[in-house]
Amino acid sequence: MLNAMRFGKLDKASVQAFFSLSRPVVYEDGIGPTQLYPIRSEVDSANQRKLASLSGDGIKYPATDSPGRDSNDNLVSLEQMGRLLERLVAQRVIHLKVGAQVMLIKNMVQGQLVNGSVGQVIRFSTSEEAMQTATPIATEEGLKGGPSTKSELPVNYDNSQWPVVRFTCGKEILCVPTDFTVDNADGGVEARRRQVSPLTFA
Repeated sequence: MLNAMRFGKLDKASVQAFFSLSRPVVYEDGIGPTQLYPIRSEVDSANQRKLASLSGDGIKYPATDSPGRDSNDNLVSLEQMGRLLERLVAQRVIHLKVGAQVMLIKNMVQGQLVNGSVGQVIRFSTSEEAMQTATPIATEEGLKGGPSTKSELPVNYDNSQWPVVRFTCGKEILCVPTDFTVDNADGGVEARRRQVSPLTFA
């Protein structure tokens, strides 16, 4: 049958045999296959459908965008900043719920939590709660947790609820905001987006 499919010459019996295999697939770890789409609008539509299928309101995280300077040291306009930030994988607004399947878009732990690692939001927590439960926190300086002290984290993290993600490797981390930048020809920051670190939908 597979050879017939390869050449596009399936008979009625083969078609019926393939259709008989159609069934809902249940993934025990809650992680389904990542779907790929050619354009961003199709990705966004698929993500919204998945999100709508989950219960609860979840939390919306709007990014904080800021302009930098171009290679001539001129301040980048807001319009130009918007065009530059469209290149980033980090979204302007990300809406997360418990059960949402997400993917890292930055390397966090070499060989374990890297760009492309997939996980699932299991709860929302403050950084202080994460430290009390020894849940590692994905900061810009790397993972913190366990012996970390409150003073090691930016103050604005303390009372905010951030997603805790369990990855397929078994690790759980609290994802807090981090910077994503577009650099100019001289290596300076031309535009910056600060968004929940470092996730997108998978």
